[in-house]
Amino acid sequence: MTQVSAITSLQAFGDTFYSGTVDNVRRVVDMLSIGEGRKSSFSEQTCKIYQEEADRIIDGRIRPYCAVPLVKVSDSKYPAPIPFIAARITASNIVLTEFSEIDANESDAANAMRDAALDQLDRLTAGLIGGTQRLIGQRIRTRIRFVSPGAAPQYESKDMG
Repeated sequence: MTQVSAITSLQAFGDTFYSGTVDNVRRVVDMLSIGEGRKSSFSEQTCKIYQEEADRIIDGRIRPYCAVPLVKVSDSKYPAPIPFIAARITASNIVLTEFSEIDANESDAANAMRDAALDQLDRLTAGLIGGTQRLIGQRIRTRIRFVSPGAAPQYESKDMG
């Protein structure tokens, strides 16, 4: 995807991302030491491109089990752990791409952060498959063996806690 098409799709998608605001992503980037003064040097537009990429990764993984895009629940937030997963994917992708000349140790830390977020997403997906985990307030796709998950009926997940 070119940067121009990414910006165009951002305008159509809106400014609501699973990872929250750019400040949320900056706080996660601060967890990685890439040199003071450089952490905040990425623009808001650059951050939004990576936020959209993270949202697409998450949507792609949970699409067979939930209707996507996810809807906000209480306090205009997405269900846990989606915001934290999205913020870590976004922050690590920014660090790995925009600060590619960083020390190898910091690159390893960014890769580890991304891998941990994707592992948490995999565990969430496994929980959705096994029925041990729900995303509160989301439309769950039913599992009918011989029907594509996209064509199956959906129902809304209620708060079980």
